Amino acid sequence: QGGILVWFSCIAMNRPVCPSLAIRCVAGLALSTGHAAFGMGLPGPLPPTSREMQMPMLAFGTGDTHCAPDCASAVSQALRLGFRHIDTAYEYGSQKAVAAGIQVSGVPRSEIFITTKIPGPVGPERAAELLRQGLRELNTSYIDLLLMHYPCDTSYPDPRDACNGTDGMAVRLETWRAMEAMTTTGLVRHIGVSNYHVRHLEHLLAPGNNVSAPFVNQVEWHLGWHDEELFNYSKPFGIQVQAYSALGGGGTSTGHNGGIALDDPIVVSIARKHGVSTAQVALRWSLDRGVAIITATTKPSHMQSDLDIYKFSLSAEEVRSLDRLRAAVPSVQIFDDWPDVVMPVVALGTRPRSLDAKGNVSTKVARWFQLGGRHVDTAHSYGSESEVGVALSAAVAGGVAARDELFVTAQIPGPMGKVAAELMESSMLPALNLTYVDLLLMQWPCLDSASPESCSGEDGAADRAATWLALEDLRASGKARSIGVAGFGVAHLDHLLPFVTKVNGSTSLVAVNQVEWHLGWHDEELLAYCQKHRIRLQARSPLGGPGASHGHGHLSSEAVQAAARKYGVTPAQVALRWSLQRGVPVVTSGTDQMHMVEDLSPLFVFSLSPSELDILSNLSTMLEGMTIAI
Repeated sequence: QGGILVWFSCIAMNRPVCPSLAIRCVAGLALSTGHAAFGMGLPGPLPPTSREMQMPMLAFGTGDTHCAPDCASAVSQALRLGFRHIDTAYEYGSQKAVAAGIQVSGVPRSEIFITTKIPGPVGPERAAELLRQGLRELNTSYIDLLLMHYPCDTSYPDPRDACNGTDGMAVRLETWRAMEAMTTTGLVRHIGVSNYHVRHLEHLLAPGNNVSAPFVNQVEWHLGWHDEELFNYSKPFGIQVQAYSALGGGGTSTGHNGGIALDDPIVVSIARKHGVSTAQVALRWSLDRGVAIITATTKPSHMQSDLDIYKFSLSAEEVRSLDRLRAAVPSVQIFDDWPDVVMPVVALGTRPRSLDAKGNVSTKVARWFQLGGRHVDTAHSYGSESEVGVALSAAVAGGVAARDELFVTAQIPGPMGKVAAELMESSMLPALNLTYVDLLLMQWPCLDSASPESCSGEDGAADRAATWLALEDLRASGKARSIGVAGFGVAHLDHLLPFVTKVNGSTSLVAVNQVEWHLGWHDEELLAYCQKHRIRLQARSPLGGPGASHGHGHLSSEAVQAAARKYGVTPAQVALRWSLQRGVPVVTSGTDQMHMVEDLSPLFVFSLSPSELDILSNLSTMLEGMTIAI
């Protein structure tokens, strides 16, 4: 069978041979038959300072269940069909099967590029042991590419993401230097990393460390999850981004292709135009972005389909249209009284945290928009309006989203009377660089900053009424499309709603009441009251924990853990899904990109059963440890 290869080359000075067209410039090789395409051969051992590498851009993966039940047979079949890059890892337990598959295939070892991985920052001695084991199990005298599988050690719940840039930096650096030394022995030809975020690379490549950049960073990358910040950061260093889970779905940490289904109308339309499958479109998109791919299948027909992605290419406009695909976050009409106001049910909160230095909020909001989030929540008391404004302006100017596609919630600090209108017009809107917000809330029912939600319904009722009139004036002038409250209990609403009814003839202008709501604290009386009066309850601190006033969110309870296992999601996603199915939109506070994606599309690809909803709704009064019947 023909060997179908596309090579990536990066040379000294960290510049690709064919700058941004490293794939297309060798398109002639893509359709070649026989093994003539391999004529340039593989490089011999190279000094660690060299940035020259030749690597087939399409690899056959052998991770976990992807290669079961007969991994050796799958590897052999893939090689016979034309694959020349095999990806394995110590953690996969497939190195021996890879060796057996290579032997059966009859393809010479010199024509095969083998990538394997050590588990993470294991230290020099353990790294050396794992290399020796890998060489034995793979029955080879050298490894073409050795990766450090994770930036974190296995003491972290998720070694792909849980640690920050500085956690474990010393042992990470020691391990990397040991890997550099391996390249001088001829046992390892190139080294790289996997699952590294920008923060990990920044600390690894700090000037004082005096280390070489990884040749490759193997990360999750597909239509629903592509870390553009990481991609752009990698270019100047000559780091090749390589995609695992290139079709999303199983094996992803973000879940189900990030919410972008392969039957998305845009993907289907492009596939029809080229006469190919939607999966081939998704894979070709990665290649045309300059991202190497790992595919995984045991079916020969799928292997051939993967190889056939070299028989077509996408236009620049098609690539851009696929770039723009984002996981759609459902929206909810606040209530019939607000026919033109449709609010995305997941918002990103910008409440300050101790780790939020200046500039972090704008970066976080920008990532949220890039990932498909369209609702952002801020407040004058948060001090985050200016940074939110920077991100909003950049999103609109950069074509990420039009202004009318974004939903901005702002909050004035409590019942402050007519001054609320002046604050909104002279300070809040200019800071946000907006002419209007989509939802404006009176943040607290009380003026007591120490406990702004603890006052009785009668306390400050006159100030609340005056502030509400100011909010209505702002709505009437077009500076707020809808208005509501935050932190109001039944007693506060009982005093406010008669006033609203007297002025307007109905309570319809109270659109939203944003309150603390999570598995450990949910005011069912308030929910019923708001539903009766057509007020949409919205959850802040939907996971409990930091920022929550009333207990934790029960994420470690067996009921939540059982549901997470059943649906293949995280406990946090179970908690958020519970709120959404109760009809309560949520304001999340994802601190990094992984958590933002977890807060988005995966929430809409599973549903809790009625019995599960009931059990979760009663966690506060039930014994911990009760399980959900599955």
